[in-house]
Amino acid sequence: MSYEDRIKILLNQGLIKKQNIDYPHIEALLFRAKKDLFVAKSTLEIDEEATYNYAYLAMLRCGRAIVFLKGYRSIDGQQHKTIIELSGEILGK
Repeated sequence: MSYEDRIKILLNQGLIKKQNIDYPHIEALLFRAKKDLFVAKSTLEIDEEATYNYAYLAMLRCGRAIVFLKGYRSIDGQQHKTIIELSGEILGK
């Protein structure tokens, strides 16, 4: 399935909507993701579960930034799933 087809499906399902690109918001997401990765690395020896949680948050924030860069945002009750699937579709293999 093409990227354009995936976008149409997600729009029709009400999982995403068009969003004006807001570069300061994207920068803030990426800055926070960088902090999350720093915290993840810092807690690795103390609490492995916390490390995974912070690494996941960093991945999710980066995914949101990628989706925002394409001019969309997730709006459903399963935003994490939508962000992960759509950012993966955008990035490809």
